[in-house]
Amino acid sequence: MARFEQRLLHPNYAAFKSHYGFEPPVGIRKLYEDRETVLGGEFEIRLPSSRHAWPVACFEPMEDGSWVGVDGFYSFANDGYGNLYLVSLPEADPQVFFLDHETGEREALGVRLSEFLTAKQIK
Repeated sequence: MARFEQRLLHPNYAAFKSHYGFEPPVGIRKLYEDRETVLGGEFEIRLPSSRHAWPVACFEPMEDGSWVGVDGFYSFANDGYGNLYLVSLPEADPQVFFLDHETGEREALGVRLSEFLTAKQIK
């Protein structure tokens, strides 16, 4: 198995707790404990509240040093173009945001992580 896949399948919950000061929320744990979901990449999210699809290239490994520099947020996925999907912390089923790497603007997608993941559509 590729090293990246191994990193996805072995999230470092202790490093998360050390960085954020609390355990990963339940919704984040569920993501990393669902092998099929966390290894799945190259899909789109179609939300009723949005006119366009949100591309997801892959999920991000949870490891020491991988923390995005936005207080109160955790980066769990990316779109393959340098933009990140974030969740607000420490909610059990956190809100999802899109962070544009060029502008630094954060856009609320108006859904929780569980809703985001159920809106997944394979390209």
